[in-house]
Amino acid sequence: MESGGQVWSVGSDSPHWSATSPMTTDNESNIRHRWLADIRGGLDAENGNGIIILGQQGVAHIHCNRRDIDNFLAEQKSRIKWQGRLYQLAVLCLVCVIGVLSTGVYQKTFENILASEQYAKLKAERDAIEEAFSLYTEMTRDIVGEHHEELSARVGELGANTRSVVNAIASSPGTGGLTAPTKGSVRLLSEHIDSTTARNLHEIARVQEFFDHLPLNEPVEASRVTSSFGMREHPITGRVQPHRGIDLVSWENPTVFSSGAGRVTFAAKKGRAGNMVTIDHGSSVESRYFHLDSIAVEVGDVLGPGDVVGVMGETGFTSGIHLHYEVRVAGKSLDPAKVFDMIGYAE
Repeated sequence: MESGGQVWSVGSDSPHWSATSPMTTDNESNIRHRWLADIRGGLDAENGNGIIILGQQGVAHIHCNRRDIDNFLAEQKSRIKWQGRLYQLAVLCLVCVIGVLSTGVYQKTFENILASEQYAKLKAERDAIEEAFSLYTEMTRDIVGEHHEELSARVGELGANTRSVVNAIASSPGTGGLTAPTKGSVRLLSEHIDSTTARNLHEIARVQEFFDHLPLNEPVEASRVTSSFGMREHPITGRVQPHRGIDLVSWENPTVFSSGAGRVTFAAKKGRAGNMVTIDHGSSVESRYFHLDSIAVEVGDVLGPGDVVGVMGETGFTSGIHLHYEVRVAGKSLDPAKVFDMIGYAE
């Protein structure tokens, strides 16, 4: 940060903005002080933040924290005191030589000189930062829109839509998300980011969170799909009805594994599903395992990807040994085969 970029008055000995000065008004002073508080309030006390400044030499990127700003201001205060003494000496010499300046006129002139210099430096840096924000948002608006469209298309391939995913994640308990911005940064950004871009950024963050919680591993080793997701003729009843998952068979290893990290929310026998396990992966995403011969987990168990869930079986309403596997988001069924295809993209 260039010296003299951010300065405010501290104490009775420091230069200050004169309420009677012709160089400033009460409203301008309030704007300057509010702007200073916003910039400083948006910085972390210990960890650094990046600031973009657009100057005559081009765009500069600096990294600082609140402590750096405080140290900088303390140094500026010391410099201004030193400059103030020089001003006082020069003016006193002028008074002695000319003998026409009164103490009151000198004090007012001195305050106005310092006030005008500080204000010019402060305003220049504020204008540079605001111009940098405007330039940045203008250049990235289209990029944000394109990325939002790409993510929405990916969600659509799974049989869901962006709005339902965003709403599901927002309503799920314990959802974290991005670090809450400070009031200062919100005010500064809101002046430059239009509502469409802001909405797209919010939805991008939520959809990426959804991808991060998808169970991407296949639950059975060396398996083959015997019945796909979607409408099908039921092998027992013969009626055409939705198949909300896929059926997997493996003759090499009947062990069933967790397809992703999560917590077991159900592990018991349940009607036509037979022995069933449900794993909550977070952000309203869950996986379900039907027709197990035996269950190796209990409700409350925390599992990692590849942990044993049970053994493939034919319990419940089924025509033979297999695993019926489902993936759901907020209760809506997704095509597990397409979820498996997301592994390269999500990682």
